[in-house]
Amino acid sequence: MEREIIIKNRSGLHARPAAKLVAFAKDFAEKITLSKGERSAPATSLLAILGLGISQGDRVQVTVEGDKAEQVLDRFAQFAEQLAQEEAN
Repeated sequence: MEREIIIKNRSGLHARPAAKLVAFAKDFAEKITLSKGERSAPATSLLAILGLGISQGDRVQVTVEGDKAEQVLDRFAQFAEQLAQEEAN
């Protein structure tokens, strides 16, 4: 299952929000992958996510594989939105 999300964080996915996404992703048995252009990274790898160089406004493809893929994808998208809200405050 896939969904495109737009990164709204002012600074993109720098170390702090990326670390929070990794911690969130590690709570699930499902495999979560982030892709930007031709490059992809497991959502459980901080260095791999940082290596994607995701900036504000970038479109990122989120892929989830597993039994509860749809629910995990929904929660992941909500969490990414929540991170942007936290940074805005």
